[in-house]
Amino acid sequence: MADTKLAQRLAELLSMLNAGELLSPSHLSVYFNVSARTLRRDIYERLSFLDIQCTPTGEWFLERSSPSKLNHKAIALFAEKSGVRELFPFFTNELLDSLIGNSKDEVYLIKTNDYEYHGTSAISTKFQQLESAIRNNKRISFSYKGKNYSDIEPYNLVHFDGFWYLAGTDSGTLKSFHISLMKTIWPNNNSNFIKAPNIQAKIKSSKTIWFGGEQVKVLLSASSEVAHYLLRKKSFPNQHLESTSSNGSIFFSVIVANQKQLFPLIMKWLPHVQIIEPIDLRHKLNNQLLNYLNNQKDIYGH
Repeated sequence: MADTKLAQRLAELLSMLNAGELLSPSHLSVYFNVSARTLRRDIYERLSFLDIQCTPTGEWFLERSSPSKLNHKAIALFAEKSGVRELFPFFTNELLDSLIGNSKDEVYLIKTNDYEYHGTSAISTKFQQLESAIRNNKRISFSYKGKNYSDIEPYNLVHFDGFWYLAGTDSGTLKSFHISLMKTIWPNNNSNFIKAPNIQAKIKSSKTIWFGGEQVKVLLSASSEVAHYLLRKKSFPNQHLESTSSNGSIFFSVIVANQKQLFPLIMKWLPHVQIIEPIDLRHKLNNQLLNYLNNQKDIYGH
């Protein structure tokens, strides 16, 4: 899943650069209705694989003599790394030409959810610190949710469901940390580590950021009103169809490591999705819903 506004903005920037235009930050800020800081991040971070130069008066342009000149291969690589590629049922040079061309007839319009905002220099510095530690295999220390962590071995910066996380090991246990909540990060310059291939493989193959803990299989049911949506798109972690009913409802299983991973997803589909088993997990969700309803009664007096 990709941020529509971001993807469309980057596509237009790529088109302008490829056309040899000089890009004025102030003009672009008005055109895209974003801050100059956001545009700088677009140019220097999101499009860093291109040789984008700056004139003495501050306009950006693509260095034409550079071997990294914009081409279909570079755009396709960027699309794959950023997750934009998965938006389309096919990804060809013709599609790229349609997306970044100067035609006034827009064929593709993409609407997705908003992403976490990272438009501050402090956040950018945090990402740069983590990237450096990962590249140089340096253990790091930081505070997180009121707790101090030391000698964490950082492996990857992982984007999941609109948020960025650090995947790393804590005394050998793979964990994830929401980067926005990490504070006072510093590298342990005298403490290097070697990345374990099995940990790297686990992070890469995982479809979630809920690492560690015992994996639990949960059986759920979905009514006929929403079954066809779940059959077309997997909305739950490790979703697997178990059976279908004559009335159009389905039974499907998921594999989760934490109830916090599952409950928010089920709540999005209420009242059409229900937990069948384990029963204790169904009771926990029911209790949460009852507590919510009771709190509403206390607030509104009904």
